[in-house]
Amino acid sequence: TGVRSIGMIGFCWGGKVVMLASKRGKIKGGVSCHPAFLEPEDGANADCPQFFMPAGDDPPIDPVFDAMKSKPFFDKCKKKVYSDQPHGWVLRSDMSDPTAKAARDANDAVELAIEFLDSVTM
Repeated sequence: TGVRSIGMIGFCWGGKVVMLASKRGKIKGGVSCHPAFLEPEDGANADCPQFFMPAGDDPPIDPVFDAMKSKPFFDKCKKKVYSDQPHGWVLRSDMSDPTAKAARDANDAVELAIEFLDSVTM
């Protein structure tokens, strides 16, 4: 059946990579988990929906998110702040106890990323 569309997910500085790729007209959606190095102009230059999932100790995502408000796809953009988690928790959480809060939040972030990319890349 072939590739229908492309979505991206980035962790930490990979969130910046997602945002840079999101201004080239090639991808349909991007997800940034505990993103780093994002600036409002990254949001202003994006040409597809984004989902931001920062940790509680990450820089505020609102300036980047708000820079996309005039975009025609803004209604599809999302953000969820995991205020109880430290930077890097999605990749660094101890997953041996799936009932632990860090593991639950990491699984939640991955599931939400998949749902989001499914919704914007179909």
